[in-house]
Amino acid sequence: MKKRFFLLILIIFLLNIVACRRAAPPPVRKRPESLAPKVEADLFISPIEVKQKLESGGNFLLIDVDNPESYRVVKGTIGGMVIPLSELERRLEELKKFKNQEIIVYSLTGQKSMQAVKILRRNGFPKAKSMKGGMIEYQRLIAP
Repeated sequence: MKKRFFLLILIIFLLNIVACRRAAPPPVRKRPESLAPKVEADLFISPIEVKQKLESGGNFLLIDVDNPESYRVVKGTIGGMVIPLSELERRLEELKKFKNQEIIVYSLTGQKSMQAVKILRRNGFPKAKSMKGGMIEYQRLIAP
């Protein structure tokens, strides 16, 4: 009797394993578009676009958020206001008149400028953009 019971349990266990292996995986549910994380492409501007805007004399504000020591690393600058990232929040009042104007922020690698754009957007500057790749990418693409 014990052998039959043990054998029955073993058969049920094995059938369950086989059935699980043959079962189709559960369908992957897609997130509705409204819940999908949004990547804001309008946060960035390419160095080539910046060069074109500089040449055309467009109406925008250019801000360098690097520390002055960064100028030694990459020769040259593309101009604009120099507001180090560490001072940006304290100096937002200076930028008030540019709230509805396009603001292009750059740094050596683009990392500080992205942080600056987040600060600016959070404080009511909806047209702030970061130059993708920073001055290193600008130098590589524009001024070899």
